[in-house]
Amino acid sequence: VFFLRSEDQTNGLSDPADHSRLAENMARAFCMALCPHLKLLKEDGMAKLGLRVT
Repeated sequence: VFFLRSEDQTNGLSDPADHSRLAENMARAFCMALCPHLKLLKEDGMAKLGLRVT
């Protein structure tokens, strides 16, 4: 997981633990959403998946 600084950030301060929780929650939600479809994705040749959150 990569965090990119946004131009909208005013103070630049953030808790690294918040980033870890965000990354964990996003990864978990991504996996839960795809689990029912993994067999179909594999059959279609999808071996790698990516997630971009903005």
